[in-house]
Amino acid sequence: GEIMKDNGGPESFPKLPGSHLKLRRPPLEFVKNILVLLELDPDVEREVAILKKSLFAQVGVQEYSGETKWQNPATRYVLPDVFCTCGESRDLDLCAIVPSEDGEGFATSWTCLECDTEYDREDIERRLVDMVQRNSTRYQLQDLRDSKSGRVAIKAMAKQSEA
Repeated sequence: GEIMKDNGGPESFPKLPGSHLKLRRPPLEFVKNILVLLELDPDVEREVAILKKSLFAQVGVQEYSGETKWQNPATRYVLPDVFCTCGESRDLDLCAIVPSEDGEGFATSWTCLECDTEYDREDIERRLVDMVQRNSTRYQLQDLRDSKSGRVAIKAMAKQSEA
């Protein structure tokens, strides 16, 4: 019915920073997002189950297929073991947008959940740069393999294969 009038396609989705999913069907994605929000309220659980079955039928998808599983469209990057001056440690999702304490807008820094002290931004940046440098070094030092024999190449710049 109504939900399928303008079916759209992949071009209907904006290209946003952090997007990592290949979204193809706007009506299905709309239904999944609405249902995830409605499922947050336990008082309407039975009604949402009925609505879910009906909406998925309207968009032509079986209720329990893999397509109906909601996934967060934003990329996550968790920096493990961020320590505060109070001694507390936690894993910090750097891509999460956290609402500010007053409810107006979003927080501009990461704060400790125990003492409400701001984490050292320079320490976080230093750890991220170190991680990038370690990954770059690992990539540069990885073994180069000969495409014909599969063995580690002794002469990386040789014109002919050793095999």
